[in-house]
Amino acid sequence: MDKLKARLVADGSQQGRHLYDFVSSATVSLQVVFLLFNIASYYKCMLHTVDIRGAFLNAEFTSADAPIYLRINADVVPYWILQDPAAKPYVTDNGELLLLLDRFLYGLKQSPLKFQLHLSQTLSAAGYKQSIHDECLFYKNDGHNFSYVSTHSDDLLHCVNNDIMAKSFKNMLLKTYIDIQNHDKASSYIGMSIKGHQTYPRSIFLSEVSLIASSMIFYLIIILRQRLQPHPISLTRFPTISPLIA
Repeated sequence: MDKLKARLVADGSQQGRHLYDFVSSATVSLQVVFLLFNIASYYKCMLHTVDIRGAFLNAEFTSADAPIYLRINADVVPYWILQDPAAKPYVTDNGELLLLLDRFLYGLKQSPLKFQLHLSQTLSAAGYKQSIHDECLFYKNDGHNFSYVSTHSDDLLHCVNNDIMAKSFKNMLLKTYIDIQNHDKASSYIGMSIKGHQTYPRSIFLSEVSLIASSMIFYLIIILRQRLQPHPISLTRFPTISPLIA
């Protein structure tokens, strides 16, 4: 086993959708993504991608948010107490643990939106301006130097033409979110693979190999099902014809 990953997830299906006015999180448009690729190609910019790990946990509850309680099942409580012995006095008679959330967990209906607002405030505080055409596009200019950032939930694409601005952006994210995965040479973003070319330095090659492969498998399955399925035999009843009597 190379990796073992576990995450505490809330059961958002128990939340009443009518209790919240708006919970959807915006996603960057493909037009913006292709625009950044074109800018990077024309100006020979650096392309970085950033994955913010445990992103939703950075958004904290405020006084404006309705309190949410999380019930921990009895079979999980012993493991919870091992990690946090201070929670032992709060175990109920039936062995469950009731917690008041102070951060937004994965699974809650409003978590994606809350993190998007947190990320927007973080970028704005760092001097980035939000585009009026796409709320997932942020930019900063300093003379001939520029930095463009597209956000897709916790995945960021950074197009920048200056080393100082690139390092400043990375340090700002590390200071705020601590656990980030930064790729100095972007190799993929929102399902697209990104490759450069040594002979043509201004060229950026994009492909969606996984999408093409999954699409081909999907249609092959459909074709195989159609071929293996027996065709219905059409039985026609012909009218009875009396024989001719000579």
